Amino acid sequence: MSIPHFEWNVKPRYTYRDGKYVTRCAPPSDRLAALKAFNAAGIFTWISLEPVLDPVRSLEVIDACHEFVSLFKVGKPNYIKTDGNIDWADFTRRCVDRCESLGKKLYVKESLQGHLPEGFVNEMRVKQHF
Repeated sequence: MSIPHFEWNVKPRYTYRDGKYVTRCAPPSDRLAALKAFNAAGIFTWISLEPVLDPVRSLEVIDACHEFVSLFKVGKPNYIKTDGNIDWADFTRRCVDRCESLGKKLYVKESLQGHLPEGFVNEMRVKQHF
């Protein structure tokens, strides 16, 4: 059974200094269980992986969640300084390749769109019905 015009998403919510969860935020295991349940009920689910602070970890999230997530969104940090050692072109290419190989939709935020391969359809408004 599908619920029209309803979607559910999870954004990673953690402090950047000590890795503790934000106050009043459910732990990741509970949020992933909710994503699985919503997906099983026919509800469009997506995860926003932004800001990307650790490209390897972000790709691991895609691998771990692709079976119950319909769309992934990625973007660079806007107001947080990174160590400067992130190869954003490589990360963007790897996200595109990974999502294409898994048959998952990907939306790349403006901060990374300059690294998209030619011909990639970066659809901002994705159809949200199965």
